Amino acid sequence: VAGKSFEELVSTDLKELEKINVSPAMNAKVFEDEYLSKLPQGHGSHSYVGRGLYALQLKRWFTVYPRSSFHFVFLDNMSKEDELHEEMKGVFSFLRIPDSYQVEDTKRKNARKYKRMPQDMEEKLRKF
Repeated sequence: VAGKSFEELVSTDLKELEKINVSPAMNAKVFEDEYLSKLPQGHGSHSYVGRGLYALQLKRWFTVYPRSSFHFVFLDNMSKEDELHEEMKGVFSFLRIPDSYQVEDTKRKNARKYKRMPQDMEEKLRKF
């Protein structure tokens, strides 16, 4: 990762994914064997695109556990305090935590500001 630009890292990742003809319909085991298992696992390891293909990763989990064992949270639904509380109600209900519980510290954590990515990179990712 050191010494490489974001664009270089994303382009490398896209090439690896294209090699295995990644698609939402592909076999999840193939995705795991041909892509995920070959990624470095240590701190600072990155896969800017592939690790974000959640549907392929979840397919494997769904073969082991029923869909009802999962609860998905959309971070975009937690950007404002009232939205955060609403989203967390669903989490608490799923975990069978009493309705009366409420998140007290709603300040954003680990938040950073990033420069907008170059237009051509955004188009490349959207096309993918």
